[in-house]
Amino acid sequence: MCALMTWRNWLLFTIVCAGVSGYLAWQTWPILPLDTGYDAETMAVRNAALIAHCMKYALIGIGIPLLLLLVGRIACGKRRERM
Repeated sequence: MCALMTWRNWLLFTIVCAGVSGYLAWQTWPILPLDTGYDAETMAVRNAALIAHCMKYALIGIGIPLLLLLVGRIACGKRRERM
């Protein structure tokens, strides 16, 4: 396991995870139907949904690689020749 946990592999996993998270966020982007009005309450609900959506996928894109880094550091220790 420790042989796989290198900075290069972690960085590659982080880039892939960010790409997948971005793609999923793009595919599930909340939309406002055209038949609804653009009053203040509707726009407030839309903005709240957009903020929650962005926070969710940002947490997925950043949290998973950080969790992997933490688990790798705990499992392999701070060995200078690996990290």
